Amino acid sequence: MKLIILTLLLFNYSQAAKVEFFSGKVIRGATMVKDGLISISSNKGLYQYTLSLVKSIQARKKELIVIGNIIELKKDAKQDSDVIYQLYEGTTVRKLSSVQNGFIRVKIFDEIGYIQESKLSRKLLKSVLPNPIVELTTTKGDIRFELLEDQTPNTVANFIRLVERSFYDSLTFHRKDDDFVIMAGDPEGTGEGGPGYYIKSEIFPDLKNKKGYVGMADSGLNTAGSQFYILLQDAPHLNGRYTIFAKVISGMDVVAKLIVGDEILQAEVTQKRDHLYTIDMISNEHMAYRKKQQQNAVKEETVEIIKDPVKDKSKRRRRRRKR
Repeated sequence: MKLIILTLLLFNYSQAAKVEFFSGKVIRGATMVKDGLISISSNKGLYQYTLSLVKSIQARKKELIVIGNIIELKKDAKQDSDVIYQLYEGTTVRKLSSVQNGFIRVKIFDEIGYIQESKLSRKLLKSVLPNPIVELTTTKGDIRFELLEDQTPNTVANFIRLVERSFYDSLTFHRKDDDFVIMAGDPEGTGEGGPGYYIKSEIFPDLKNKKGYVGMADSGLNTAGSQFYILLQDAPHLNGRYTIFAKVISGMDVVAKLIVGDEILQAEVTQKRDHLYTIDMISNEHMAYRKKQQQNAVKEETVEIIKDPVKDKSKRRRRRRKR
């Protein structure tokens, strides 16, 4: 049996499901779901969001929505038929015929096949999932973070992974700027250390640098690792520059008392969603290679800038001699 996993490429096909978000926003179009992301092909363009932001998907008269964990598009209306595609819950398909042997004939993209009737629905309703909670026990008291997984899933997965591996246990707060920010998460205690890799930035426009919010410290785009900061005051000048991934839900009075040298005695994940947390990481070697390329490019530009005036002067001298 040849199994083909669908990629996120959306072909033009005439479906217009109604996708409603928890925020109240509505988009109509064909939907494709993969790896926790939903792509919506509408007449206004292609949109992509985290699936957890979606409240419901409602199909039109000739469309259906696949539901469940394993949805297979088969060649024939038989349980033992070859599989054409494996689909993900929330993907829309076009209905071509009525039920036959418990299967419905459908079309997705340019492919026609059969899906079990029990795996198809007119509407998919998603419930609000609770955010993960992390508790830090410090020398000044306890602090609880709510992790904003829907907006920053990769950063949250990374933070949970580090906490569960006891990475933050015994680390100190290495920097504090009064009435601004306090920072932790550096195993070296200098502001230069990290976990040995980087993660991609997830700058969500609706998340602002406000008092009590937690962001990833970095040295540029896609260079965060383990260091984080807690804001003691609003800092709008930081908006759009750093990944905000959590907020303090209790213990802000403890945060205010912390000073450089105070210790995180223990970090613990007290609540998380029921799925595997995987991380999209960037190795230090890859980042070092990119940095070296950038430095070489800057050097080449500098050399050209220096060379040009010299060429101009030599040309002027030759002209004067001719005269």
